[in-house]
Amino acid sequence: MRARTLAAALAVVVLSAPALPPLARAQQPAAPSSSGPDLFTESMKTTGPLHRTDAYDVAAGAMNVIRPPLKVGLCAVGLAAGAAVFGVTLGTAYKAAAEAIHEGCGGKWLLSGDDIRPTRTHDGWTDQSG
Repeated sequence: MRARTLAAALAVVVLSAPALPPLARAQQPAAPSSSGPDLFTESMKTTGPLHRTDAYDVAAGAMNVIRPPLKVGLCAVGLAAGAAVFGVTLGTAYKAAAEAIHEGCGGKWLLSGDDIRPTRTHDGWTDQSG
């Protein structure tokens, strides 16, 4: 009973550690004292929006409604296949097992408009992924 209580307390401490603030505090650097003009002043130009929403961004948003749940299913299949390969080969085909897991769980989970937007080349339109 005592070991179970100790294990539970240790689990609470370990799981709550990321929520606690760090113990070490960073020191602010001392302000440089210079009598001359500041040679490294920068001025930032304000510009308009960097990216306007278009049909590709809207389509990517619609795809993101369906893609993550399907990706979860594919990831589960990859995990099962990887575990099966690892178990059947008794760990000797660990690279194949890792590739099966990576095939299902790797890659982008959410799309942006840039992921599906084609690019223009000198001889016509091509897909950005290829």
